Amino acid sequence: MEKIKKFLLDEQGSEAAEYVILTGVVAIVIIIGASYLGNQMDSKLSEWGTEISSLGEEAEG
Repeated sequence: MEKIKKFLLDEQGSEAAEYVILTGVVAIVIIIGASYLGNQMDSKLSEWGTEISSLGEEAEG
């Protein structure tokens, strides 16, 4: 019983676990941000490509 109490009161590994959780949260935020930014860039580049195509068609016609 004494070993169980000692194990439950030991806080030595809790700091490492906190860092692991924090690192995981930061990684998730970076992934979500990169995904959002990629989608925004894709939309903008498609928009620009459409505008350039329409300018080329106007110049030919």
